[in-house]
Amino acid sequence: QGVGKWLLPKSMKGYDLNALELTAGIESLAEHCEDSGLIFALSAHLCACIHPIRAFASSEQQAQWLPKITNEAWIGTHAITEPQAGSDIYAMTTNAQKSEDGFVLNGHKDYITNA
Repeated sequence: QGVGKWLLPKSMKGYDLNALELTAGIESLAEHCEDSGLIFALSAHLCACIHPIRAFASSEQQAQWLPKITNEAWIGTHAITEPQAGSDIYAMTTNAQKSEDGFVLNGHKDYITNA
């Protein structure tokens, strides 16, 4: 139920698709959907938001965030583009500094997918 569950582990009632299966699913949707912007937004949500949480977050973080971001209640955003760097991630200057309250982000973004 819902493409958000494509990358969710089976232990969380997801489909746990691998990269090839995910690509085939997105390709199939794209073939039958006239709205290429929707496919782009969905791809960003799945590949740039859900996948990094699956790959890099702790078990506690996954339990906190994945149910919300995979049930279509929340949509993940993706912020790479900067004025001086475009979408060259190696030229980005935005940074995060740890503070006693969490993190302080400093930088400027031009376009934020799904915002």
